[in-house]
This record gives sequence, C-alpha cells and structure tokens, in this order.
Amino acid sequence: MFNISSPLRSNPSPQKDLELVSTLLESARKTDDPQLALTICRNAKTTLSRMRCTAKNILLNPTSNENHSLRKGTAAAYTDLGKLLATLGYQNKAQKCYKKAEDLGGHAQLTYQSTSSNLRTSPRFSLHKPSGDIAKLPPDIFIENKRLVVATFEPPKLDEPLYDMPQLAYYLGVLKNWRSAPEDITDLAARKWLYDIDKNIDEKERLAVLAMDLIEAFRRDEQKDAKTIAEIVYLAPVLEKDDYRYLFNQLYDGIDRSNLLHVHHLEGLAQVIHSTASNYLIAGDLVRILEILSARLREIPDQTPHSMYRLTLAVSHVLDAMADTGLQELDHEKLCKPFSAYLDKLQENPDPYLVFQSAYSFQALQYVLGNDCPWQTTLQSLPEPDGTKMALDVDAFIDELKNIQQGMAAAPDIPQLDRDIYKGAPALEKSGKRFQTCLKEYGCFEPQQPWYSALRGVDTLIRDGRLVEFKRLVCEAPCRRDPAFQWGLCQRLGSLAADSKCDTATRQSAITFLKEIYLNDKVWGQLVDVKQWIVNILRQLTTLPGHATQAAEAALIQLGDTKDVGKHYLYYACQRYDPSPYPLRPSLPALTSPSLLDRVQSVPGIEASLHQLRRRRLKDYGNVLCTQLNAKANLQAPDDSQFPLMDKMKEFLGSNQTVFLLLGHPRVGTTMFEQVLESDLWRVYRKRDGIIPLYINLLSIEQPEHDLIARHLRILGFRDPQIKELKSQRKFILICDGYDESRQTHNLYMTNRLNQTGGWSAKMVISCSTDYIGNDYLDCFLPMDKNCQSQPELFQQVVITP
Repeated sequence: MFNISSPLRSNPSPQKDLELVSTLLESARKTDDPQLALTICRNAKTTLSRMRCTAKNILLNPTSNENHSLRKGTAAAYTDLGKLLATLGYQNKAQKCYKKAEDLGGHAQLTYQSTSSNLRTSPRFSLHKPSGDIAKLPPDIFIENKRLVVATFEPPKLDEPLYDMPQLAYYLGVLKNWRSAPEDITDLAARKWLYDIDKNIDEKERLAVLAMDLIEAFRRDEQKDAKTIAEIVYLAPVLEKDDYRYLFNQLYDGIDRSNLLHVHHLEGLAQVIHSTASNYLIAGDLVRILEILSARLREIPDQTPHSMYRLTLAVSHVLDAMADTGLQELDHEKLCKPFSAYLDKLQENPDPYLVFQSAYSFQALQYVLGNDCPWQTTLQSLPEPDGTKMALDVDAFIDELKNIQQGMAAAPDIPQLDRDIYKGAPALEKSGKRFQTCLKEYGCFEPQQPWYSALRGVDTLIRDGRLVEFKRLVCEAPCRRDPAFQWGLCQRLGSLAADSKCDTATRQSAITFLKEIYLNDKVWGQLVDVKQWIVNILRQLTTLPGHATQAAEAALIQLGDTKDVGKHYLYYACQRYDPSPYPLRPSLPALTSPSLLDRVQSVPGIEASLHQLRRRRLKDYGNVLCTQLNAKANLQAPDDSQFPLMDKMKEFLGSNQTVFLLLGHPRVGTTMFEQVLESDLWRVYRKRDGIIPLYINLLSIEQPEHDLIARHLRILGFRDPQIKELKSQRKFILICDGYDESRQTHNLYMTNRLNQTGGWSAKMVISCSTDYIGNDYLDCFLPMDKNCQSQPELFQQVVITP
C-alpha cells in the first residue's frame, strides 16, 4: 500500500491536521540536522496541502469563531513553515508559503521569533550518491539540439485539396511557428511555400477555414470512432487557443455523454492534452475529466491488463497537465480516494508495466496536491524569433532535484556488482512483485519523489528539442539510479526511437543510449527489470519500418554478444517471450480512406464555401474603383446639401437601421457603387461571425419577392443544408440592384420576412431609378412591424446627385 503519510490516506479533522503541523514544526525548530528539518518541513507542507483540500470552504468562508481560529492558525502555520524553509536556504519555497499565508489573511511577519538559528547551514549534500557522481556517455549520443518534427510534406497547392491530415497539420504548424522567421526553416520547400503564402492572404484563410470545418465535422460525427479521433488529434498542436478549446471540449463531451468508457476517446484526449501549451488548458476542465475517470474506475471492476494500462496512461497524462497548470482545488473525498484505491490495486499487479504506471500516476497526483513543480518553477525567458519563450533552466532544475533528494529517506546503498544477479530472472511480464519491491526499496512510492520531477524535466527538454541538455540532465540527476527513473527514461528513449517525426541521428542516439544503460552496470546499476525492459523495447523497434529497425537489430546483436555470462543468459531468456503488448508511444489507429479530411473536402463546409465565394467575387471585381459619389437626404433636399455617399453608407451599416434606399437617375453610377460596396465588405469579412455581403441583380432572380436569399445562394452553388444553416446562424447585407429594371412593385424587405421570427437576419441596400417611383414609393421600401405599421426609424434614403 502507499505510504501512510500520503494525503491520499487517512482524512483526520482539520483541527487535528493543524495540531500535527504545529508538532512537526516544533520538531523541525529543535533539530540540529538540516536534512532532518527539511524532511519534517516537507511532511508539514503535505499535511497543510491536505487540510486545504478537506477544509477549503471553511478556510475561504469562515462562519464561526472556531472557523476563524482555524483559518488564522493555518495562516500562522504557513508563515512558520516559510521561515523555517528560508532559514534552511529555500527562499523560493519560503515565498510560496508566505503567499499562502497572506491568502488566508496572515502576514509573513506575524509569528514567533524563530529559534531555528540552531539549524546548521552546512553545505548541502545528496543522500543517494556523492555530488561528483556524474554519468559518462559515449560522445556520439545526442551531439546537437534540434527540433524533433523534421518529417516533410509536399506543400499544398493553391486551391487544391490536401493529401491527408499530417500534411495540413504540418503546414498549419509552419504558419504558426515560423511566420516571423522563415529563414530558420530547414525544410527548403516549406520555406519557399511560406514566403509565397505570405503574399496570399486567401490561401492562408483557406487552410484555417479547412481546419475549422474539420473540427465542426468531427463535432457532427455521432460515432467518433478510433480512426476519426486518430485523424483529428493531428490538429491539436497547431490550433490557436479558441479552436483548440473547441476541439478539447468535443473530446470531453464524447467521454461525458457515453455510458461506456471508450479508451480511444481517452487516448485521443490524453494526446490533445499532452501536445499543447499548458496555458491553453483550464483547471476546471481537467477536474471534470478526473471526476468522470474517477467514476468510471469504480464502474469497471474487472479489466484486462491492456485496458488498465491504456486507462492509467491516459489518467497520468491528465494529471501531468493538472500539475503544469498549478491546480490545487481537488475534492479529496470525491477524487483522491477513488484514485488511491485504483492505484493500490495496480501496485499489486504482477505486470511491471502497470506497477510503473501506478507509481507514476501516484507521483503526479502528489505534485498536483503539493503544487510545487520544479519543471515549472525553474523556467526562464529565452528570446526566440517569434517572441519570448519559456525554457527550462537546467542548472536551476538540477539544483532543485538535489534539494528534493535531500529531504528523502536514503536509498539503498549502491551494491557491489553481482555476476549472478541476472541468472534465473523470471520473465518481465511476471516480475511485477519483484519490481514493486525494488521500487519500494528506493522509496518510489513515497510522496513527491524527485524521479517524477526529473522525468517531467526530461519531457520538457525533449519537447523543445534540447537534446544535449536532456543528456546532461540524465547524467547529473541525483535520482539517476532510481528504478522508476530508469524505467521512465527507457520508455522515453524508446518513444524517441519509434517516432517517425525524428531524424535518423536522433533515433540512432536513443537506441545507443538504451544499449549503454543495458551494458554499463558500473554507471547504471544492475536493475534486472530495467535491463529486460530495454531488450523488450529494442525488440519492439525491430518491428517498425525505416532505419530504426536496422539500428535496433544491430543493438540487439551487441547485447546478445556480451561476454557477461549473466547478461547473456538474461538476453536469451527475454527472447523466449513475446515483446510487450504495450506501445512505446500512445497510439491510435492508422489513418484510412475515406478520411475525415476527404469527407470535408468533398463536401465543403459553410466557411469553405464562403471563402470560395469571397475569392471569386474579389477576382471578378479586381481593383475596381468608383468615382466618389455625393448624395442628398431626399428628393426635396437642395442640391447644396450634399454629403459623401460612402460615408452615409458606413453610418447605416453601423446603425440599427435595416433598409437603405438608393435613388438616382439612370447611369448615375448606382450599380458601380453597389459593386464597390460588396467588394469592400468582402475584403474586411472575417470568418465564423462575419456579416456576409451579397450583391444581387434582381433581374437574375425569378420571383425575388419570395425566398430571395435562398434563390440567390443556390445560383452561387450553395446546397440546401448549407442554406438552412446560414439562415439560422448568420447575418447578411443584401445589396439589391435594379428594382426598377425588374419592374418590381413589392416591398421585398417585407415579402421576404427579413428580421422576422424564423426569417433571415439581414440589412437591405436597394437601388431604384427616380424615373420609376411614384408619390407613394415609400410603401415599397419601408420596414413594417407585425401589425403592418411602418417603422421609419429603421429606414434611410438618399438621392445620388449628378
């Protein structure tokens, strides 16, 4: 079972917790041993974190004298803890405690005069190994930093369909990440494409609209099978925040609404969470996901090992994201206890893969509760071509790992090498109990162990392509010999080697690193399960296409040819069993045809069709110019009361008026003005919520007094489902030309039921010759209410002056 000091365990009253904290802090003040003091402080901090969860409402909104006393005592405890940590040399941790005290109404200078000056301030040292113990690696492993996504795709051709989702995601990523520095792209074809598209706003808009249409098509897909999810998750890393959140919510809803726990939904959601900037995520959403998963864990008592592994992997990704967001407001009873029971069950499993994932998930939850994440607190600002980027400060991070290590119970001494240790080792798939015992000996199930932080730092450096720093971190990490750290490290190296987006040198380095951990017992120890895991990883890599297969096969030959008799036995014992059924990378089914992309491109969505219409109209108009026209307010107004017509039109478009009547003599320029107006409105059109301009020559529409907009949209090529969606969701500006030439007598605004319940939402600009109208012409244009009463406040007319 997990350590009883964990916040996942017993749930005493808040007052009892506060008394325990007081006792712990008093013990820390009295000891002369700074390492022991730090350990006690960590236990006090864990207890306070648990208390903040269980008594959140009391601390935030105290309603009685007893509650106020608890709040005040908690603030004082945080202040005391901060002073102790400051004395021990942990200023950053101390400041966090002071901040929490202030949040509860306390003050950093309120409490006792510290007697902690008795604590020695001697130089810190590591309990696991001497500070000078730095691993040495072959010089050809990860010799340079490089971005990992180096797979290339043929650039999209102007206005032509894209081949597949990876191609779309790649070039959306090029646009997002390299727009301001195209000269830094190593892919020459992508660089040329970026230079070309920079001058083509329409093509950039087309790709963005296509991405939105794909997400919308995914929303409408009721099945959302594994293959569709596999396709849509490609877009997650390259979306802007609003679009990312929209996709995230679609995947969440798929889990929330289903009575069954579909693992492919979880894996898709986990990949979406894992592949984006943490500031795109909202803590409340992640809590809701945990609530769903917690409920489902109780609902599914019997699962296959493969299902448990996939589920726990998805859970760990969610917890990683929660730790990154600094989330603290977890319901201990509702969320933490169910996870504790589930992880306890996994810990006893004979499958070592599940044992590791249970330990990893446990550590992730501990860091969520403690809200003290070194891979976040040691970020620093670095200048990038497209702005400032937050990057891990490796020196500070390693120091933080050493600080954490000091507060841990000492790990077992590094034993002398044992030549017989590998003989008779059971199959890896049956060694869960042995691996669990090994993890316990190293304290891997204790709260907030450094190996989890170290792995998160590894993830950060790999994600940023800082492979040289990644190598250095592994070599200098004080938890380098921890079995959980080595297992997780090998898992990540295997993932790098299996990743087709990595270049050959990177994949080769990952395989060489695995081989080094297997062969060099003096540096990496004799962790039998880890050695077996490495053989398993290399065997999986031999089944993959490309260079990784050859490199893995060569590495396996070297492992089998070792002169170490025990290793030789271990290697061939591993060969008697099938490789692990668990993938090296979280994976979804391969893309198939017809794909979601094929379906969307064969039947364009609303925005894609509007985009095509916009391009067509702007191409038709070219750089059309219109001599500035002047107008007067009505037929009776004097000619010297003129004003610029376009200025008056802009006022109308920005007002709540709905009809603009444009009168003038024949050949005065009315048609040209209306076409220029449509062209200008299309140029400023914005996707999704933009108002759609439609120039309509009334002569081209049969019976325009009814269904005018739908008839015109059909002429433009829109389908009936699209027209229905446009009617219910979008707004229009109708620019109707030739009322007189079409010999109209109807009030087109009223007969088309514009802006009425169930009707189209639109403003109408309509032109008519002054030679055609009679004395009662206003009846043909004035808006009316449902009682047929005219609404002159919604109407405006002008007369173009020669």
